[in-house]
Amino acid sequence: MRKWSLLLLLFLTAACSPAAVETTSVAIVTAAPTATQQPPTATATEQATVAPTATLTPTITPNPTATATATLALTATPVPLDTFTTTLPIQERLLLASELPVIEREPGKRYLNAGAVIYHDGMYHSFANFFNSWPGETVTYYYSSPDGLTWTRVQPEPLFTIADVPLEGRGALVLSGLVTADGQWVLYYHTFTASSSPGQIGRATAPDPAGPWTFDPEPALSPGGEGAWDELQVMRVNVLSAADGYVMYYAGVNRQQESRIGLAYSADGISWQKYDDPATTTAPYAESDPILEPALEWENGWLGRPEVVQTADGWVLLYEGGRSGSRTGLAVSQDGINFIRYEGNPILTRDNMVAGYTFFQGAFFHQDDTYFYLIEAGNGPVGTDIFLYRLNGALLAED
Repeated sequence: MRKWSLLLLLFLTAACSPAAVETTSVAIVTAAPTATQQPPTATATEQATVAPTATLTPTITPNPTATATATLALTATPVPLDTFTTTLPIQERLLLASELPVIEREPGKRYLNAGAVIYHDGMYHSFANFFNSWPGETVTYYYSSPDGLTWTRVQPEPLFTIADVPLEGRGALVLSGLVTADGQWVLYYHTFTASSSPGQIGRATAPDPAGPWTFDPEPALSPGGEGAWDELQVMRVNVLSAADGYVMYYAGVNRQQESRIGLAYSADGISWQKYDDPATTTAPYAESDPILEPALEWENGWLGRPEVVQTADGWVLLYEGGRSGSRTGLAVSQDGINFIRYEGNPILTRDNMVAGYTFFQGAFFHQDDTYFYLIEAGNGPVGTDIFLYRLNGALLAED
């Protein structure tokens, strides 16, 4: 276990090249509650009562240092109560591109999920999921765009349906993808039958985004054993290329319907090993450990749908707080393991969405100094489409 932890830290810190990092100063606020205190909520009123540190702490650069090594000594249930702030609220910079969807659902389909987005050879490629009920059978279509705003369906027929997926499940949501150094296209998905039924993460490959797609017969990641923190489902997968391999962020759910965010590592993208803190040896953390757990009232015991990109700001995470959707939180990390929440969370709610709409799963990506967030949103009984949010410039910019 200690060998895995040290290898993972070296792997993640090596991925953060000093040349790619722009050092930015942000204020770090520490809540420092006692063991019996409830963590603070994300409301502005209650945050005003938090006693900030006396000095401004610069953002830690992701260079391998003795300090970074020490941060790997995590407890069994890490509850990161530190927060960061910015001069201009993120909510004022994360802007809806249009009140009209950038991708509309297909005729005869009710719900459209943003799926996975890959940027390759100057084009954006979207692999979007359609279904008519939840939970229900899924189909996946392929779209392309020159700018992330204007999308065109590449072919009339779907790339694949749930019938093509070898893993057990009623549906499969494609949620992450990449292109390997040798030109192979890779998609990652999770299967589902119902909210209380087991779910796994799978992998598919193709020589071209239009296919044909070949599905691995075995899961890439499975739930933990009985009593583990992720014993029921592993889902909402997000895979990134990094130094000497790949990292996977995912949501793990137990039988009490509690969700946490986990991390796994792979040298080849096929065989994965979950992050494990060697200091934890009893259930629910005997086999592996989450890297982020619910800590705030608005998160309501549920952290899901992790979307991570690596930029000059560090490892930037968007996540769902609470079980009902329509609330997105932001956190950043300089080692890919220890994340610090944004003090103004949630950064996205129904207040900054089209009036009357709810929103769900998003596809988060970064290109040319711009953050893109494609989200599924709409009127539930009628259906959902894909809308686009953008944030230009450095996330932690102070002016």
